[in-house]
Amino acid sequence: MTEPLVLLLASVLFCISLNRRSAEPVLRFFPFYFGLFFIHQLHLTLLRLLGESDSATGYWLIFSRFFTYFFILTEFWLFSRLCYQSIKSNTLRRICSYCILLTIGTMILYFIDLCCRSPAISELREAHHRANTLLHQVYLIESISLLLIAGLYWIDIYKRRPIHRIETGYDFWMLAGCWAYAAVIIPPATAVNIIPIQTFSLYGKMLTLVYVGYLLMFLLMLKGYSCTATKPK
Repeated sequence: MTEPLVLLLASVLFCISLNRRSAEPVLRFFPFYFGLFFIHQLHLTLLRLLGESDSATGYWLIFSRFFTYFFILTEFWLFSRLCYQSIKSNTLRRICSYCILLTIGTMILYFIDLCCRSPAISELREAHHRANTLLHQVYLIESISLLLIAGLYWIDIYKRRPIHRIETGYDFWMLAGCWAYAAVIIPPATAVNIIPIQTFSLYGKMLTLVYVGYLLMFLLMLKGYSCTATKPK
């Protein structure tokens, strides 16, 4: 039930972000993110339908992991960039930039590690599970980093904004959504790194929590975009 609702919200946000991409410079790349999210979900649906029946499907599984890496990296870059631009304290900005560089560097190293282990046809199944393991670790790294970076934003607004004006900023709602998403993602991302996930059905159950995280984030982002619409000229 959560997956169709998340896809609907992503479609609505794609249309809204296209219409308001010039409202704030930092938001101009978000239409690309929402479009990429929609394509990523369609690709995951196709992946579940294909299963793991033959070598051609096995190659598709490996390709899908590369695509997912690109999506995670894009997602992290956009939200960390939004957080960095929203922080006013020079000290907190510096800490935020270090966190961003460290996280992106780690993600790239994971990606290089996966690319350097190009499998033979007989090793596709083993390569698929190895790619899944790396992917789950990258999800965990992303969610922890987003949680920490958003925490820097909360520290910043606590120091610089009157409490009664916090809810008027688009950045507050969007980063609240980012923080909620990361907080929900960490438990399943941690679990799949501890408990081996061998079947698509069990993996699908773990994805339910991921969709709950996206649902919370997209609802709060809708609120954030409503703030850009009411912003004085």
